[in-house]
Amino acid sequence: MRNFIRDHIKVDHKIIIYHSNANPPGIAGLASVIGEPVVEEGPWFSFPIGKPKSLQRYVSLSELREVPEIKDMLLLRKGQRLSIMPLTPEEYDVIVRLAN
Repeated sequence: MRNFIRDHIKVDHKIIIYHSNANPPGIAGLASVIGEPVVEEGPWFSFPIGKPKSLQRYVSLSELREVPEIKDMLLLRKGQRLSIMPLTPEEYDVIVRLAN
């Protein structure tokens, strides 16, 4: 995860805000990266994001699992525990469509 942030997160990348501890877990918002990754502590990086925008509709994890176009999305893989993971542009577009 640390290397992914350092090497792949770029300004203007779109991100989703996912609530893993909600009941039910799901996607609640969107944001964009507004600055370069910065060193937080030791070898760990973070990146600044713009003000998150709430979705018109919360998209639950169970609903995401029912969408064939995103069946291979990392978030939907059994045992996936990453807090930061890449999305394809198509996956992002499907999520936005579901939320509107």
